Amino acid sequence: MKQRIIVFLCVLAAFALAGCGSPSIEGTWTASMDGVTISVAFIGDHCFYLDNNNSLLKCNFTFENGTGSFSMGNTSYPFTVKGNTLTLNIGGINVPLTRDTRTTAPSAIAGVWAVPNTRWLIAFAGNMAYFVDRDGDETHGVYTFNNNSGSFRTDRYGYNVNFSVSGTVLTTEITGYYDGTYTFNRQ
Repeated sequence: MKQRIIVFLCVLAAFALAGCGSPSIEGTWTASMDGVTISVAFIGDHCFYLDNNNSLLKCNFTFENGTGSFSMGNTSYPFTVKGNTLTLNIGGINVPLTRDTRTTAPSAIAGVWAVPNTRWLIAFAGNMAYFVDRDGDETHGVYTFNNNSGSFRTDRYGYNVNFSVSGTVLTTEITGYYDGTYTFNRQ
Protein backbone atom coordinates (compact mmCIF):
# COMPACT_ATOMS: atom_id res chain seq x y z
CA MET A 1 0.00 0.00 0.00
CA LYS A 2 2.80 2.41 0.96
CA GLN A 3 4.55 1.70 -2.34
CA ARG A 4 1.35 2.52 -4.33
CA ILE A 5 0.99 5.85 -2.53
CA ILE A 6 4.60 6.75 -3.32
CA VAL A 7 4.13 5.82 -7.00
CA PHE A 8 0.89 7.84 -7.13
CA LEU A 9 2.61 10.90 -5.60
CA CYS A 10 5.52 10.61 -8.07
CA VAL A 11 3.12 10.45 -11.03
CA LEU A 12 1.12 13.39 -9.66
CA ALA A 13 4.32 15.44 -9.22
CA ALA A 14 5.47 14.60 -12.76
CA PHE A 15 2.20 15.93 -14.20
CA ALA A 16 2.34 19.07 -12.07
CA LEU A 17 5.93 19.82 -13.10
CA ALA A 18 5.20 19.18 -16.77
CA GLY A 19 2.20 21.52 -16.78
CA CYS A 20 -0.14 18.56 -17.26
CA GLY A 21 1.18 18.11 -20.79
CA SER A 22 -0.37 21.30 -22.19
CA PRO A 23 2.19 23.94 -23.21
CA SER A 24 1.57 27.61 -22.46
CA ILE A 25 1.61 30.16 -25.25
CA GLU A 26 1.69 33.21 -22.97
CA GLY A 27 4.42 35.62 -24.06
CA THR A 28 6.05 36.90 -27.23
CA TRP A 29 7.15 34.74 -30.18
CA THR A 30 9.32 36.04 -33.05
CA ALA A 31 10.61 34.98 -36.46
CA SER A 32 12.35 36.47 -39.47
CA MET A 33 11.59 35.40 -43.02
CA ASP A 34 12.41 37.04 -46.32
CA GLY A 35 13.68 40.16 -44.53
CA VAL A 36 10.49 40.58 -42.51
CA THR A 37 10.48 40.18 -38.75
CA ILE A 38 7.17 39.20 -37.21
CA SER A 39 6.14 38.77 -33.62
CA VAL A 40 3.00 37.39 -32.08
CA ALA A 41 2.23 38.19 -28.44
CA PHE A 42 -0.29 36.10 -26.52
CA ILE A 43 -1.32 37.94 -23.36
CA GLY A 44 -4.22 36.57 -21.35
CA ASP A 45 -7.16 36.23 -23.75
CA HIS A 46 -5.60 38.63 -26.25
CA CYS A 47 -3.29 38.22 -29.23
CA PHE A 48 -1.27 40.89 -31.05
CA TYR A 49 0.53 40.49 -34.39
CA LEU A 50 3.36 42.92 -35.23
CA ASP A 51 5.69 43.05 -38.24
CA ASN A 52 8.71 45.21 -38.93
CA ASN A 53 6.55 47.59 -40.97
CA ASN A 54 5.01 48.45 -37.58
CA SER A 55 1.70 46.98 -38.64
CA LEU A 56 0.04 45.98 -35.38
CA LEU A 57 -3.17 43.99 -35.41
CA LYS A 58 -5.17 42.67 -32.48
CA CYS A 59 -6.23 39.13 -33.28
CA ASN A 60 -8.38 36.38 -31.83
CA PHE A 61 -7.05 32.93 -31.01
CA THR A 62 -7.93 29.46 -29.84
CA PHE A 63 -5.47 27.07 -28.23
CA GLU A 64 -5.77 23.64 -26.68
CA ASN A 65 -3.38 20.71 -26.20
CA GLY A 66 -0.51 22.18 -28.22
CA THR A 67 -2.49 23.29 -31.29
CA GLY A 68 -4.46 26.37 -32.11
CA SER A 69 -5.10 29.16 -34.57
CA PHE A 70 -5.30 32.89 -34.56
CA SER A 71 -7.32 35.03 -36.92
CA MET A 72 -6.96 38.52 -38.31
CA GLY A 73 -9.98 39.66 -40.25
CA ASN A 74 -11.31 36.74 -42.29
CA THR A 75 -8.00 34.83 -42.38
CA SER A 76 -7.11 32.10 -39.91
CA TYR A 77 -3.56 30.88 -39.25
CA PRO A 78 -3.14 27.45 -37.61
CA PHE A 79 -0.17 26.79 -35.34
CA THR A 80 1.37 24.14 -33.13
CA VAL A 81 3.55 24.58 -30.06
CA LYS A 82 6.37 22.34 -28.93
CA GLY A 83 8.67 23.65 -26.22
CA ASN A 84 9.83 27.15 -27.14
CA THR A 85 8.86 26.83 -30.82
CA LEU A 86 5.52 27.91 -32.22
CA THR A 87 5.13 26.75 -35.83
CA LEU A 88 2.76 29.03 -37.71
CA ASN A 89 1.26 27.97 -41.04
CA ILE A 90 1.04 30.92 -43.45
CA GLY A 91 -0.41 29.95 -46.81
CA GLY A 92 0.91 26.38 -46.59
CA ILE A 93 4.38 27.49 -45.46
CA ASN A 94 5.45 26.56 -41.93
CA VAL A 95 7.16 29.46 -40.15
CA PRO A 96 8.86 28.62 -36.85
CA LEU A 97 8.64 31.36 -34.22
CA THR A 98 10.81 31.26 -31.11
CA ARG A 99 9.55 32.22 -27.66
CA ASP A 100 11.33 35.26 -26.22
CA THR A 101 12.60 33.85 -22.93
CA ARG A 102 15.05 36.70 -22.30
CA THR A 103 12.61 39.59 -21.92
CA THR A 104 9.67 39.43 -19.54
CA ALA A 105 7.40 42.16 -18.27
CA PRO A 106 7.71 42.81 -14.54
CA SER A 107 5.03 40.93 -12.60
CA ALA A 108 3.57 44.20 -11.30
CA ILE A 109 2.43 45.14 -14.83
CA ALA A 110 2.58 41.90 -16.87
CA GLY A 111 -0.69 40.98 -18.52
CA VAL A 112 -3.79 42.83 -19.63
CA TRP A 113 -5.34 46.01 -18.23
CA ALA A 114 -8.66 47.51 -19.39
CA VAL A 115 -11.02 50.39 -18.68
CA PRO A 116 -14.38 48.79 -17.81
CA ASN A 117 -17.12 49.00 -20.47
CA THR A 118 -14.80 50.48 -23.12
CA ARG A 119 -12.35 49.30 -25.80
CA TRP A 120 -9.40 50.81 -23.89
CA LEU A 121 -6.76 48.13 -23.35
CA ILE A 122 -3.08 48.01 -22.43
CA ALA A 123 -1.21 44.69 -22.49
CA PHE A 124 2.40 44.27 -21.36
CA ALA A 125 4.58 41.40 -22.62
CA GLY A 126 8.33 41.29 -23.02
CA ASN A 127 9.48 44.87 -23.44
CA MET A 128 6.36 45.98 -25.35
CA ALA A 129 3.17 47.75 -24.38
CA TYR A 130 0.30 46.93 -26.74
CA PHE A 131 -2.35 49.66 -26.66
CA VAL A 132 -5.92 49.74 -27.98
CA ASP A 133 -7.60 53.13 -27.72
CA ARG A 134 -11.29 53.80 -27.12
CA ASP A 135 -11.95 53.78 -30.88
CA GLY A 136 -10.44 50.29 -31.15
CA ASP A 137 -7.28 51.48 -32.93
CA GLU A 138 -4.17 49.42 -32.11
CA THR A 139 -0.70 50.80 -31.50
CA HIS A 140 2.35 49.85 -29.45
CA GLY A 141 5.52 51.10 -27.84
CA VAL A 142 8.54 50.02 -25.84
CA TYR A 143 7.92 50.83 -22.18
CA THR A 144 10.16 51.76 -19.27
CA PHE A 145 9.20 50.72 -15.75
CA ASN A 146 10.77 51.33 -12.34
CA ASN A 147 9.37 51.43 -8.79
CA ASN A 148 5.69 51.01 -9.78
CA SER A 149 5.68 53.70 -12.47
CA GLY A 150 6.64 53.86 -16.11
CA SER A 151 5.98 55.31 -19.53
CA PHE A 152 5.82 54.56 -23.23
CA ARG A 153 5.26 56.45 -26.48
CA THR A 154 3.11 54.70 -29.04
CA ASP A 155 4.50 54.13 -32.49
CA ARG A 156 1.48 54.76 -34.68
CA TYR A 157 -0.32 57.69 -33.02
CA GLY A 158 2.39 59.21 -30.87
CA TYR A 159 0.48 58.96 -27.59
CA ASN A 160 2.65 59.64 -24.56
CA VAL A 161 1.51 57.40 -21.73
CA ASN A 162 2.81 57.76 -18.18
CA PHE A 163 1.48 55.20 -15.74
CA SER A 164 1.63 54.03 -12.17
CA VAL A 165 0.42 50.77 -10.71
CA SER A 166 -1.01 49.92 -7.32
CA GLY A 167 -2.19 46.33 -6.94
CA THR A 168 -4.86 45.71 -9.59
CA VAL A 169 -5.19 49.35 -10.70
CA LEU A 170 -3.07 51.01 -13.39
CA THR A 171 -3.54 54.79 -13.59
CA THR A 172 -2.47 56.54 -16.78
CA GLU A 173 -1.84 60.11 -17.81
CA ILE A 174 -2.16 60.23 -21.60
CA THR A 175 -1.15 63.10 -23.84
CA GLY A 176 -1.93 63.10 -27.51
CA TYR A 177 -5.38 62.83 -29.01
CA TYR A 178 -6.96 61.48 -25.79
CA ASP A 179 -5.50 63.85 -23.19
CA GLY A 180 -6.50 62.87 -19.68
CA THR A 181 -6.18 60.53 -16.75
CA TYR A 182 -7.63 57.02 -17.12
CA THR A 183 -7.90 54.10 -14.71
CA PHE A 184 -7.31 50.58 -16.02
CA ASN A 185 -8.08 47.39 -14.06
CA ARG A 186 -6.09 44.17 -14.27
CA GLN A 187 -7.99 41.52 -16.27
